Amino acid sequence: SRPPFGPLAPPKTAIPRDAVVVGPGWGVRGDARTHEDETSRVGIADLKRFLHESFGLTPEENGKTQRFVTFRITGTGQPPSLWNTTFRLSVDANGIRVSASSGHGVLRACLYLSNLWRLRRCPWLAPGTRHVCPAVLLHIGADLWGGVYHAGMDTRTRRRRKFSRVGADGDKRHAYYGVV
Repeated sequence: SRPPFGPLAPPKTAIPRDAVVVGPGWGVRGDARTHEDETSRVGIADLKRFLHESFGLTPEENGKTQRFVTFRITGTGQPPSLWNTTFRLSVDANGIRVSASSGHGVLRACLYLSNLWRLRRCPWLAPGTRHVCPAVLLHIGADLWGGVYHAGMDTRTRRRRKFSRVGADGDKRHAYYGVV
């Protein structure tokens, strides 16, 4: 199973008048700390690939580009945590700035933007500053203790519910779960 790719159909709803729309002439770049961090480099490269495949945009890091989606690792003075994936998103007419405390936060920001823009079918954001805390933590690797893999029954339909996902190795994982 692969994530969806290819050009997206035009949006079905109107884009707000004050929205900041990423288009030709925009770039995607990271600061020096994002270039040193493998996780953030992968996230930024994936966002660039997504913009190219879905919207035909070829974001640059330099050149004639005037506006950027800029990623920055701010750090907190503490060791980076795999579970601290919150980030701050600042949007205005001059660009989009993402600040995260670790490379995992930058990766989550890239996933957030690509998922949001895929749903909207257009890469736009409302101006302003917001603090985003992903509701579901991203974990790449073996399942943690107490995972959702258990058999159960839906009390309303008396049927088992199936949970399916693709593991980090690309193999499908299936399990049945029910209402607790």
